[in-house]
Amino acid sequence: MSRSWKVRQSAPHQVIAGIKAGANLWCDNAALALLRQHFSGRRRGAAQSIYLALTELAADQLTPAMLLASPEKIGRRSGVELPGVSQYLAAFVRLGLLTVEQAASGKVIYVLLNPASGQPREYPEAEPDDLATEVAPMR
Repeated sequence: MSRSWKVRQSAPHQVIAGIKAGANLWCDNAALALLRQHFSGRRRGAAQSIYLALTELAADQLTPAMLLASPEKIGRRSGVELPGVSQYLAAFVRLGLLTVEQAASGKVIYVLLNPASGQPREYPEAEPDDLATEVAPMR
């Protein structure tokens, strides 16, 4: 994934990074807190890796919520072995972070949920000025 950087003409030492400049991941803070509550030790790291892989796959498919991926692909992205991936995905369903749907083609569709509402998650609304960050020069 790439992010575009631009330099302000009036202040060339300031770099502006815009969130809409390229593909981005969005991990829901409430979902991450839920993972921290329910998993500990190495299981927490694996759960967070799988959640991150799901958000990455959703971003690759240009939707904040739905992704079409096999457990094998999720495992490759997360670094978690296959039997574990299936167990974590089932746990995510029980926690209300994910639903699993069957497409007409027989493929599995994962839908990431907003844990607060139980609805498919959406990217947060923001004004254009909120999407740019000024970065001071490194010294």
